[in-house]
Amino acid sequence: ASDNTAIGYASLLKNIIGTKNTALGRDAGFENLANNNVFLGFEAGRLNTTGTPNTFLGYRAGYSNTTGSQNTFLGYESGGLAPTLTNASAIGYNAKVGINDAMVLGGTGADAIRVGVGTTSPISILNLVGSTPDYETSVYLHNQNDLGTARAMYSATSGTINTASGYVGAFHG
Repeated sequence: ASDNTAIGYASLLKNIIGTKNTALGRDAGFENLANNNVFLGFEAGRLNTTGTPNTFLGYRAGYSNTTGSQNTFLGYESGGLAPTLTNASAIGYNAKVGINDAMVLGGTGADAIRVGVGTTSPISILNLVGSTPDYETSVYLHNQNDLGTARAMYSATSGTINTASGYVGAFHG
């Protein structure tokens, strides 16, 4: 093991071959044998053995990850629902992600949050707010294969309980 930084009782305790790891907090990265991980917080990444590179920040963040790689878990007890996830992110208090190649914002049930884009006070699960009469004010869905696009409610500036479907949906341009 070389080029590691460990601060805290038993942090990186079993790391005998891993390199370029950073652990701060009691038992952070305790089981780690891998490279290029960041474990910050009490028992962050505690069970990680060969997963790399991961970033776990918060009390018990990424605690149960064992071999999962390229994960980011930020927040109190944030982590994966399986110990082997790849390219997964969970952000927020008790946020959990259950599949590879996915991102979760916030927890569920009593730990659920609201997400706002363009607002400091989201009023729904996902609140998008724009202020100019162009593409920035709408939700724009684009098929990566260029097989079609959707601009539902493209320029709707007022009203409630609307539904739109298709390329221009409720276009008011």
